[in-house]
Amino acid sequence: MSKRCGKLHGNIMIERIVGRLNVGESGDDAVAYVKSRMTPGAWEKLTPAVQRSFDCEVRRVHERNLKLYRNVMSGRL
Repeated sequence: MSKRCGKLHGNIMIERIVGRLNVGESGDDAVAYVKSRMTPGAWEKLTPAVQRSFDCEVRRVHERNLKLYRNVMSGRL
């Protein structure tokens, strides 16, 4: 099962934004893109714990999308 990322686990907005990315992007690029979609100054207002949870959730969703892509392209799905 996938790793849980604190309070942001299953956040629909993160899933929608990450869903727009190409699965070939790196995890760092995915986090940077999602952060760029936030209101200016919003990242700095988050506590370090929420920032870590955010980073974890973006990477988790991006990895899940990559796994789905690989399964589809290999014919396993």
